[in-house]
Amino acid sequence: TSFLPTALTAPFEELKANSEKQINNLTPTHINNSTPQPINFIDQKYLIDSLGLDSNFGTFLISVFKFDEIKQILDDYLLGMTKDGSVIYWYIDIEERIRSGKIMQYDPQTGKRVKNTSAPISWVHTLLKKQGKLDNDWEFSRCLFGEHLLEKYPQKDVMLFEGEKTAVICSMYFPENICLATGGSEMLSKSVCEALRARKVLVIADCDKVIEWKQKTMEINHSLGLNLKPYDKLNQLLTDEQKEMKWDLADYFLKGTI
Repeated sequence: TSFLPTALTAPFEELKANSEKQINNLTPTHINNSTPQPINFIDQKYLIDSLGLDSNFGTFLISVFKFDEIKQILDDYLLGMTKDGSVIYWYIDIEERIRSGKIMQYDPQTGKRVKNTSAPISWVHTLLKKQGKLDNDWEFSRCLFGEHLLEKYPQKDVMLFEGEKTAVICSMYFPENICLATGGSEMLSKSVCEALRARKVLVIADCDKVIEWKQKTMEINHSLGLNLKPYDKLNQLLTDEQKEMKWDLADYFLKGTI
């Protein structure tokens, strides 16, 4: 059963079909064979089978954004869904290899992540290993969420966030930029930032990690010669209560809609 209004079901089915065509073009044709550590990736069939917005996060997006905006989100981020209504954030690298998918559950009304439930954060590769569909020695090699968009939009500047949800939502407010995410405050590292060479990048931490990320950004710039610029004005936009709630930039833009 779809969460979508009947009038929108057909357009979204067409949108999914178009996204599947796009996925069929995701072939690692320009892999750097000099990479010292082999990169494991997942068959695209799992992504294609999951495509859609019948997730609680998809329901929230539909309540906030217009159809054309939702279409852009699905075209760019290729969001997936599970039977229990969780969203799958697919991690696809700049060489168009599907590294894995992060599975998370949200409240469909508020868009907030559901914590301390029977559905904690999981990963597609973990489930596939349990099902015997991946070898036990298969290891996840992390990349940035949305990293494949660097190849899709070579002229755009980049905004780098902590959370996948923040990147997805902020992409609607900053269409002239590529919105990426590290997948967590501890995931900002030299290895995941390698893909950002020759790009202008604005690094935007959640309000409680601004100082920590500013320091990390300086270290990465020094080590790799990147052009990462930390944004440290978020806390000036927030009230004390919002800071206590650890708001991010997406929370700030959505404050009038939830």
